[in-house]
Amino acid sequence: MNWQAAIRPRRSNGANSPYGYETRLRSAPLRQHLVNDDLTDSTEIVRVALEKMGFDTTHLRYVVPIRERHGNRLFRINLEGSPYILKEFGDPEAASEVWAYSLLEDLEVPTVRVIARTDDTLLLEDLDVSDHLRLANEDDIGKADVGVALAEWYRTLHNADSAVRLGVDHRSSFLRREIDALTPASIMGVAARIGGSDSTEWSILAGNIDRIRNAVMDSSETLTYNDFHWTNLALSRNERPVRAVVFDYHLLGLGMRYSDCRNVTGSLGPDAADAFRSAYGDTDPREEVLDELVAPLCALVEAFRRSRFPSWAVASLELAETGEIHNRFDRVIEIL
Repeated sequence: MNWQAAIRPRRSNGANSPYGYETRLRSAPLRQHLVNDDLTDSTEIVRVALEKMGFDTTHLRYVVPIRERHGNRLFRINLEGSPYILKEFGDPEAASEVWAYSLLEDLEVPTVRVIARTDDTLLLEDLDVSDHLRLANEDDIGKADVGVALAEWYRTLHNADSAVRLGVDHRSSFLRREIDALTPASIMGVAARIGGSDSTEWSILAGNIDRIRNAVMDSSETLTYNDFHWTNLALSRNERPVRAVVFDYHLLGLGMRYSDCRNVTGSLGPDAADAFRSAYGDTDPREEVLDELVAPLCALVEAFRRSRFPSWAVASLELAETGEIHNRFDRVIEIL
């Protein structure tokens, strides 16, 4: 099994992690940038959200706005002497993370502890002060024991699919597939952007894309996290062997086990990646062949939707421009 570094459509960073901002925002210079109006507005937003959850906000001691992005708001708060993270979502699509937490809890997949929730808000434990978990740092992803712990979390996630197989269960109706972006029109759109819209090879690929999508869905499709990065990782503080919990579920969806494992190992150091592969075990080799084609195609479809071509899609663009993408298509056709 050879899980190479990922070609992936999106990548998490501190901006996508609810905890990536916390330690930095505790510094005095950043706190000084918060003006009174911001604090007043934030306190009112938090107060309303907490009251919807049924809390008495008389003892709301402080509110520290962490960020607001795309209508989503993140706050550190202290309620009745206890610190929490409050995450409010600005639109129904983003609020799917509330449903994701509920689904994973029902399936007994370890998550960051949820204190309370509404349809568009989560109140979460603050990992900076948790007795059980701590935020990972960049050094952690080079450690073999962390690779083993991640493999355990991912096996639990991937093996919890019986209730969500193909989205049959009503709780999983929010789950999406990245391959849904692959259509004959989107493939020809990519071809047009690289000057290949008149190419017979691109036309043949576009004509077979529905068949390829069906092959992916007929594989060992399961719950997938899709966007691993160390800023979305928590590790046990005192347990040995170490335990891992991955958080931030805004891209939780349905996909192939191989793709999700490749996504993880592409962000780990060599020792941790080798330990992950060994601890996780084998995946279907057919999925590797499918992933080598659909991953860069998904990356290109997403990249060309943006006003500026992102750096994470450069490797995929090279595959398209050199014709390697068509060699990969030929290998997929051989296994269909």
